[in-house]
Amino acid sequence: MRIESVKIENFRQYKDVSIEFKKSSNQENDIHIVLGRNGVGKTNMLNAITWCLYGVESHLGDRNTAIEMINTSYAEERKLQGEKDGEVKVSITLSSETYPKQIIFRRTAKYSLNGNIRQKIDEYKEAEMLSENDEWELIDKDNDEAWIGLVQMHIPQEINEYIFFDGEQLQNYFHEGSKIQQGIKDLTQASLVLNVVDKFKKYVEQELQPKLRSCDDNEIKAKQKVVDDLTEKKTTAEKYIADFTTQSKICEEKINKLSAIISGFENIKEKTSELNAAEKDLDDLETSHATTKAELKKYLVLTYPYFALYPAIKSFSDYIKGQDSDGKLPPKIDKSLIQSILNSNKCCICNRDLDDNSHNHIEEILKQLTLSSATSAELNKTSTVLVEYFNRISEYKQKKDQFLNSLSQIEEKIKSTEKKCEGLRAYIKTVPNSESISKAIDDRDQYRNAFKDYQQKIGSERSNLQDCEQKLQIANKELTDVLQKNKSMSELNTKIEFCRSCVKVLNETANEVLSECREDMQSKTYSLFSNLIWKKDAFKEVKIEEDYSFKLLDSFGNQTLGSCSAAERALLALSFTLALQDVSKHDSMLYIDTPVGRVDDENRANFMETLLNISKNKQVILTFTPTEYDETIQSVLGGKYNSFTKLEINEGVTNKK
Repeated sequence: MRIESVKIENFRQYKDVSIEFKKSSNQENDIHIVLGRNGVGKTNMLNAITWCLYGVESHLGDRNTAIEMINTSYAEERKLQGEKDGEVKVSITLSSETYPKQIIFRRTAKYSLNGNIRQKIDEYKEAEMLSENDEWELIDKDNDEAWIGLVQMHIPQEINEYIFFDGEQLQNYFHEGSKIQQGIKDLTQASLVLNVVDKFKKYVEQELQPKLRSCDDNEIKAKQKVVDDLTEKKTTAEKYIADFTTQSKICEEKINKLSAIISGFENIKEKTSELNAAEKDLDDLETSHATTKAELKKYLVLTYPYFALYPAIKSFSDYIKGQDSDGKLPPKIDKSLIQSILNSNKCCICNRDLDDNSHNHIEEILKQLTLSSATSAELNKTSTVLVEYFNRISEYKQKKDQFLNSLSQIEEKIKSTEKKCEGLRAYIKTVPNSESISKAIDDRDQYRNAFKDYQQKIGSERSNLQDCEQKLQIANKELTDVLQKNKSMSELNTKIEFCRSCVKVLNETANEVLSECREDMQSKTYSLFSNLIWKKDAFKEVKIEEDYSFKLLDSFGNQTLGSCSAAERALLALSFTLALQDVSKHDSMLYIDTPVGRVDDENRANFMETLLNISKNKQVILTFTPTEYDETIQSVLGGKYNSFTKLEINEGVTNKK
């Protein structure tokens, strides 16, 4: 399927613009370029297409601040002409290799123009298709079923977001797993099967089981209550598992994103802590060095006088020693011992009582000692001071060496620590936004802990669920046995058992279809991606989980989706789209608004080469701003496009240039 033309009348910036996307027979690439600066209405062209087909503007931003759907200039002109209403129209012509060969979809919105109020009062649609006889057949505007059938045949609404891309939103493409999953259910008709499952469940819960609860048999009511209680517990456990699984997935996505930020700098936090510790050690060492140096200086100042007085002190010491050896110094006799002899009046040697002569003699000795004590005391005191002087001088070298050794050791540690700090600082300088990365490591640790916590809770709830299911199976059997005894309830029991059997079979069928479809898309997505990507050995597997969350794994099995470039993510999105179209058997065109808006300069050429290759097998429409449509893009395209449309805006109205 391809778009042949789009005609837009009075839709937002557009008053009357027709753009053709025809393919010439001599051009290999079915690629079409639309160029216009920001605000000219490139995205609103995309909105016009989705509005025409589905009645919704899928790519409209803030509806509260967006310009009105009806073109302002047109509305004012109608008012000046005295008209009280106006119309917005969009027509799209599609062509297909299957029947019908060509279709025109038209949607019209009628507006009331009353003063400054512009209000949509009606909206209708119609379609024309080229019959087998090459005649145009009009489909009535009230025939919704025929319209929807034609749209679904060519551009199914369920996958329209995988046909009409907004390049600015490609970074969020793989965060919409639930939306993708619902689209797959609709395309594979699994949603129809699951709707039938819901109907069976509601029939049992709302029609059959209430009859059991209201019956007169107390045993049946008691058994039914056990079943109801266990069913409620089972539902609660399933809800908790779903909630915890969702939170676990969120944590996993956060972990992957943060890991991409941290990648290559895993030990930055450790290195930062190590640097902080080393800098503190350096501060302590420098303080210790300054303190030791001050203590050495103080010691030298205190010791200097000893060396200055040493000659005089040595001479005086030698004189005292000479006088002492000549017996010229008073004897060193203990006065307290003599006084104790006088007090006891006994000789301390023979223990004989002292006579008067002895007593008087000892008193004379004590008197002589008293007279010489002042001289003796001064000499003794001087001797003590001299000993201290000589001790200070003798220990000087040892103490000075101790200070110098301490200073040397501290200086060596300072040099070693400074070198360590320099190395750590040099490493940290190579890390961009080291503080942000350190925070990312902290955040990742928190999400990892939360992920583990959710996994434990999931395990616990699964155990509860398994226990409930086992008990519920037994309870249902007991209820069935009781019902079989009650003839009036046997028919009701048969209906319940039949519905349960249908639910089981239908669930298994839907799950099998979805599983096969998912595995097929997973395989095709990776096959296409590996052929399109220019880094052939960077990725080894695409994994699509049951909830349609995506994993792009490297050779070590690590998730790399968060660290992919915008170009790589865009290619993966395109690969999935092509796989989805293939599996769903809807081989649609591709419309990409601002395809290189988030692709870096280095990868733009590769990305455009890929789009050129895709355009050999399907129509590709690309919209660019003049900035995006740079020399790189122009060089790759090299005029290999089928059509080139330039849009310009003047006084709020967009036209082709």
